[in-house]
Amino acid sequence: MSAIRVCSIEFSKIPFRRLRLLSIPIAERITLIAGHNGTGKSTILAFIANDSGLSEKEYVSYFNRAVQANFQEIIHLTEDHDFIDDADKKPYVMISYDIDGKILVKKGNVTRRGKELFRVVPRNDPKQDFEHEGIAFKSDAKVPLPTIYLGMTRVIPIGESNRLHVRKSSDTTMPAIDRNYIQKVTNELIETGRETADLITHQSITHTKKVSKHADYAYDSRAISLGQDSLSSIVTALASFKKLQREMGESYPGGLLIVDEVDAGFHPRTQTKLLRILQREATTLGLQIIATTHSLVLIESVSLQIQKAPTGKSQDKLHYLQDTRNPHLCEGWSFEQIKADMYLEPPTSARTKKPVVLVYAEDDEAHLYAERLLCGPRLSKIAKETKVRLKVLSIKMGHDDLLKLYKADHYFKTVVIVVDADVEEKKIRGMSNVVRLPGTAAIGDRPTPELLLYRFIQTLIDDRDSHLDSWKKLDKLGLSSDYLAEHLLNDHAVQLDKRDSAKVWFTQRVKLMKVWGLIDLWVDENAALAEDFVDSMINAIRSVHPEQ
Repeated sequence: MSAIRVCSIEFSKIPFRRLRLLSIPIAERITLIAGHNGTGKSTILAFIANDSGLSEKEYVSYFNRAVQANFQEIIHLTEDHDFIDDADKKPYVMISYDIDGKILVKKGNVTRRGKELFRVVPRNDPKQDFEHEGIAFKSDAKVPLPTIYLGMTRVIPIGESNRLHVRKSSDTTMPAIDRNYIQKVTNELIETGRETADLITHQSITHTKKVSKHADYAYDSRAISLGQDSLSSIVTALASFKKLQREMGESYPGGLLIVDEVDAGFHPRTQTKLLRILQREATTLGLQIIATTHSLVLIESVSLQIQKAPTGKSQDKLHYLQDTRNPHLCEGWSFEQIKADMYLEPPTSARTKKPVVLVYAEDDEAHLYAERLLCGPRLSKIAKETKVRLKVLSIKMGHDDLLKLYKADHYFKTVVIVVDADVEEKKIRGMSNVVRLPGTAAIGDRPTPELLLYRFIQTLIDDRDSHLDSWKKLDKLGLSSDYLAEHLLNDHAVQLDKRDSAKVWFTQRVKLMKVWGLIDLWVDENAALAEDFVDSMINAIRSVHPEQ
């Protein structure tokens, strides 16, 4: 079977409870969601868990359940607060999946079956069967992605439960490869006193969903701590995916592990070790792991790892939800900002303002490129490294004249100057505060902003398969190659080798290119060049602001 990955979850304008107009991208490996109590984190997990899974009896987890979850078994639904009969007034949730480069969208809302049973049915949007490589994804069925949801049932204390309800037995059917896996991963986090697993204990509490497999401890498994109990559920889930990967063979599409309050019961040091193990096992087992947390330790760890990764290349994501009355994502927030909001520390006027460094772009086209390069995670990296704010201005002057000013007036050595990529290296050699825009061109072309974008649009139209990620975004806007050709490449008289002609072409179409995000797409596809530009900017800023 093809690889299946979750791309995003989006809430409609009509709110489900308090969640509305919210779009959350899902990472390739770990997605960590944080925020105050009451911001809808668990609801988000329930919707994602609901839309995928396998119902086949031949594939079951070590929890002795099908590898799927249902919204109504995680979040209680009521007629008064959650069900709306009028289809036009129903809130809905859209979850996007990537199936070998093809996008499948599931639309879900609360429906009623009988008088009392409310549930969320994932339906294809548009409403028709989706086929890929001969496999049909039915219009009103779950996406066949093995899914395990771990809620807070996993931390019901054994010691506080009625002894008659606690069930304990030796699992004699588990293959040795999985027994040893459970023992190994458990020992990496919490010492069990045993190197190898002579036996695995199956433990549960009747009248609850609490079930887990325990490593071979040097003591009774009913005497373990809450943290050890929580760990046993997480390791049981990982072992289940290992079993599925082996049993399904080439038809294994990956898996989805969803954990509410992933830090529950763990010491801070254990939390950081758990994060590393989850990252490793997610890669090995082809998993996406989505978890909520209130742990500043986990938030800081993931935040630092994202910052250290090349821009846009992190396999993990950190999402922070602010405002219990109107939950929304705080994009690009630093760990310090998240921590302050978690404690609801009010901003103070005493906070030192960051100094401003001016960035002069040679013309409007360079200015636009610079603005799109200097935003989001790239801007956050610059701010973290230099402790300054940037103000980008268009000086509307050719680079030759601008470089003459650099030599004639000391002021132009106190600002950062951004020139086009076609400026020869020898012209700016020794000018530490002058940075070239990223870009390379074919033989015979000059890598000016206008020409780079024109050629990029041409390749989008002519070679879709080489730009699948970009087309995913353009498809969502309802665009096609015909749209791009008709509205952007419709001037057959343009002379790209003549700068004035190329500028006219650019100026007349810049509004559409902004709305359609074409420069952002170019930046995304040239992430390595963008990262080099950021590093050059940091060096240039330090040259004009040496105290940083």
